[in-house]
Amino acid sequence: MVFATNNANKLREIREIINGKYDILSLSDINCKDDIPETSDTIEGNALLKAKWVKNKYGYDCFADDTALEVEVLDNRPVFIPQGMREKNAIRKKYRQIAF
Repeated sequence: MVFATNNANKLREIREIINGKYDILSLSDINCKDDIPETSDTIEGNALLKAKWVKNKYGYDCFADDTALEVEVLDNRPVFIPQGMREKNAIRKKYRQIAF
């Protein structure tokens, strides 16, 4: 089964939780270098998009997650940072815009 991530820390955490009961592969383990689109308006929707992408293109059963920053002044709604802005400096700049 594939966990649709290249985040080594997330992969390690899931493998610890599974405790060897299943073999959990990452995107790099299946040689997936795709820039998987995350076009949904929700965290759940983006996770589903990633899981379906892997299942449809690579044939593996898959699960995925997605994350967002929830902002109290926006009624704790998630704020998505577009894939192109996920570099450290771009994220810091975006956080400053939200904070001020």
